[in-house]
Amino acid sequence: MIRSRLIILVLLLLPLPALGAPPLFRPYAGRGLLIIPAAPLSVDAIIYEYPGVRRKGTIPVAELPSLSPAISLKGGEIAVATVAVREGYVRVAVAPSGEAQWLELRPTWRTIPWERFLTGRSIRLPAGVRESASRLRESPSETGAVLGTASAGSSLVVSEIRDDWAQVLSKGTLLGWLRWRDGDGRMLVTVE
Repeated sequence: MIRSRLIILVLLLLPLPALGAPPLFRPYAGRGLLIIPAAPLSVDAIIYEYPGVRRKGTIPVAELPSLSPAISLKGGEIAVATVAVREGYVRVAVAPSGEAQWLELRPTWRTIPWERFLTGRSIRLPAGVRESASRLRESPSETGAVLGTASAGSSLVVSEIRDDWAQVLSKGTLLGWLRWRDGDGRMLVTVE
């Protein structure tokens, strides 16, 4: 009796890799990116209820939900998902759930839409992605004919973005459409 309880306790305390891979890191993608240069992370961003109206406080840049490890940037830059951009202000996701706030843009910060950021870059499907998410299609639609599948970890070069779909070159020869974010706005790929 004591032995069986001890075994159960040990099993509960040990990690169980046999139950499958850990959940994928799938951050909220938004409509684009706010790129913050590598700077002291103690810098605060000013939060507004609306662009330039009703200052609500500040948030340390280090507390903004970074899109890394889904995106590799040079020199320690930080990427944050944007929801909207207005002159001098950006609405960014301030929580992994996609909750957003308006921030005052700093002169060294820049915004970039996903279409421009992803085009020409390499993307990869992370290990453990659903088979349905790895299908390369003839058109940017779930109803498009399946041309093949992209294997997890293989590098795919993006040639065009249409909403949640990326036209990619796979294995150097197969051109097809791959879903790069899901219908909830969460990323399905990693970006190099």
